[in-house]
Amino acid sequence: MQVLPKIREKFLNNRQTTLQAERRKQKLIWMNECNNDFSKLKDELTPAPLLAYPETEKQFILDSDASHESISCVVPRNRLPGACH
Repeated sequence: MQVLPKIREKFLNNRQTTLQAERRKQKLIWMNECNNDFSKLKDELTPAPLLAYPETEKQFILDSDASHESISCVVPRNRLPGACH
């Protein structure tokens, strides 16, 4: 199941410049439209409820993932030790 492409498609449905280049497997030329699209996407993905200060009195568990193209990680909140996502 590919969740991220579905989420990306939802958020980018009005950002045709970026999607068209990706669908055609063309080299993306970064223009002002792309910058505006990226800023809107960033604003949608980073509202206050999604970002919070860490609870320093609790143990930190880092979830990470990597591929040949990128790397990412998160510190999940309210996760029980040993629980799978």
